[in-house]
Amino acid sequence: MNMFIMVITFLSFGFYYAMALDENKYIRKHLFVSVMFLVVVNALIDYSVNVVFESFIFYIVVFSLLLFSVFFSYISSNHSQDILADQVTFWNVSSQKIKNKFANLLIHKEGIDTDGTKEEWRELREIKIPHFYIESSEGKQFHPSYRLGLINAIETDGLLTKIDNLQYFNKKGTHILHKIIFKKLLSLNISRHININLKYLLYGNDFYLEYFLIEFWEKVVIYEALGTGTLEYYCQNEKDNELIGALDNTLKSSVQKRGSFLWAKYLLHKNRISNAN
Repeated sequence: MNMFIMVITFLSFGFYYAMALDENKYIRKHLFVSVMFLVVVNALIDYSVNVVFESFIFYIVVFSLLLFSVFFSYISSNHSQDILADQVTFWNVSSQKIKNKFANLLIHKEGIDTDGTKEEWRELREIKIPHFYIESSEGKQFHPSYRLGLINAIETDGLLTKIDNLQYFNKKGTHILHKIIFKKLLSLNISRHININLKYLLYGNDFYLEYFLIEFWEKVVIYEALGTGTLEYYCQNEKDNELIGALDNTLKSSVQKRGSFLWAKYLLHKNRISNAN
């Protein structure tokens, strides 16, 4: 009976210790297994008919199990684990491609870690972006430089590209950014059975490529949660960045600065806002 009480005590201690180590599942698992072994050994000691155990054998078994548990936990916690997974992306852009293209934005730094060792790391170079708005006595107002840019973008067609027909996306010299966005939207239009009439969509947007892609995007994201992440890899100029920003703005409740010029032009084109003042 004294042996049984000792095992129960050890069992309680094991469970308490296991709960305290919630962040280490390996130790918790092996402590649990060790305690279960102890229960079995205790049952053999108390109820075996053919085999008689001396008390010192029990202590040897306890010590051996504890030693095995600590050793196995140590091996498990120090075993290197490789994460075999691919980055999820809509646009077939690997993290290595992003790193290679934007390597010039990374700066190398070095310093001394808390344990005294020398460490090196990389950080993104700070990019200063003009303010979207300014605070005044009358409240928030567009920054003068942004307001001028917005008015210029609305009054001119510098952000727009006219195409003749949908064959534009099959031509060899077509910009890769336009091709990859159209290809993804087209595949979703077919697979999801959305059945958008693309010829009519292009005609309804006066054959402006950007308006066509934005409206196509709007109609598709209802059925598929598309994101614009990693599309920057295909950007070649500010016009490309404006298109990606406008696509991203279709998903947001508040407009972000990037793409806001083209987004405003699109809203005016679709008569969703009455004026640009």
